[in-house]
Amino acid sequence: MARHWTRREALKLGGAASAAAAVLGAGRRAVAAPTAEIHATKIISWQRQYYHGWPTVVRRRNGQLLPTYSGGREGHICPFGHVEMMRSDDEGRSWTWPRVLLDSPLDDRDAGVLETAHGSLFAKCRSGRGPQRGVVDTLLSG
Repeated sequence: MARHWTRREALKLGGAASAAAAVLGAGRRAVAAPTAEIHATKIISWQRQYYHGWPTVVRRRNGQLLPTYSGGREGHICPFGHVEMMRSDDEGRSWTWPRVLLDSPLDDRDAGVLETAHGSLFAKCRSGRGPQRGVVDTLLSG
C-alpha cells in the first residue's frame, strides 16, 4: 500500500534533500557557458521593405552560413510571414536571394535550422496563432 505524505513531511524531506545536494555539490565548479564574439553587424536582406524576425543561423561543416527567419512581413504582428533561408559561401560577405521554405496560410515564424551528422539540413518553425498553432518540421536536402 502506498504511503500518503503530509505536506509538512514532504517539505521536511525536500529541505533535507536540498541541504544534502548543496553540501555534496559544494566542491564542484560550475562549467562556464560557451561564449560568442560579435565581429560585425550588418543588414543582409535583399528585401529591406519587409520586417524580418526570429532568426537562427547554422554554420555547416563545409563552412556555409545558413540563416533562417520569418520574412515577407509587414510588421511584427502580421499574418503574412513565411519562413525563408539565405546562404553565404564566403563567411557572410555575400548572400543568396532568400529561398522560401514554408508559406502556409497561417503566420509562419520562429524558424530554426541545424545540420545532422549525415549532412542533411533540418528546419523547424511554428505556424499559426491561437489554438491552431503547430510546429512544422522539414528535412531539406543538402
